[in-house]
Amino acid sequence: MYFYRENLHMRRDSLIYLTYFHMGIALNIFHVATVIVLQLNQSAAEPELKYQRIMHRVKEYMRDKKLPENLRNKLKIYYEYRFQGSYFKENAICGTLSSHLNQEIMVHSSRALIETSTILHALPRNVLSNLMGVLKPVIYLSEDVIYKSETLADCMFFVVSGTVALITFNGKEICHEKDGGYFGEAALIYPDKRRLESVITLEVCELLRLNRRDFKRMFTHKCTFYERLERAAEIRRDQINKLTIAVIEAEMTQMYNTETDVEDENGKDYERERTDKETDHEKSEENDEDAEPSDDAAAAEEKNDFEGNDEGRKEDGENGEG
Repeated sequence: MYFYRENLHMRRDSLIYLTYFHMGIALNIFHVATVIVLQLNQSAAEPELKYQRIMHRVKEYMRDKKLPENLRNKLKIYYEYRFQGSYFKENAICGTLSSHLNQEIMVHSSRALIETSTILHALPRNVLSNLMGVLKPVIYLSEDVIYKSETLADCMFFVVSGTVALITFNGKEICHEKDGGYFGEAALIYPDKRRLESVITLEVCELLRLNRRDFKRMFTHKCTFYERLERAAEIRRDQINKLTIAVIEAEMTQMYNTETDVEDENGKDYERERTDKETDHEKSEENDEDAEPSDDAAAAEEKNDFEGNDEGRKEDGENGEG
């Protein structure tokens, strides 16, 4: 149709060949453009597609392991929070970047923590960048136990988002740490001492972990950041000790009151028993007194009978003599 509509059959062969050549080039360009657009769309949707594939594998894994419903929900929440609906190989991307760029990215990603955490405010820019470069991101779900009291430790944590509760070994709540907070600093200052508190998450929490090895490598005993952490650890330790002593005193007071109540109850029982014994003794004496007159009356009657018999014998004697 195009051949006859444009009257190509009436033109020279060279013009016809040139026209077809241009049409071929245009078609090729169109095909290439279509492929590029499709590839761009696919690459744009690739993180979401990879995320969907991963979630499908996770569901297959949970089904194969026959996990309970509560554990399945935890896994789903973790992956949803961790990848935010898209998946990409972060390690592969960061591996192609320089250490300086990685530090800059980490500082930018943690800017909310840097702005809200007062203990980090006085750090120089280069020190802060180095610190952000060694922090390890970790995610905990709601009601997860981060660590328990009386355990050895080699790290502390900064709270990027979420809320955690610090609890003493006997269950007394110390405080809550929220965005910008930190805990576990005593592990960096006192390496040979055990944890004084347990830490439990109250919601999904994103934390940054600072290992003691990196801390010792970056900060000396005389630097400002070390002194700040040392003061914070001392304040936390005093707070925990006061709460522990208060709980012990309350328990001892309760035990003393319980023992006193028991002693009072025993004393009341003893007094009641003694009163009952005295009452029984008095009743016994009254019964004895009531019984004595009866014995006297019987003795008097017996005496009268004896005297009457004696008089009768005397009268019989007198009658005989007469």
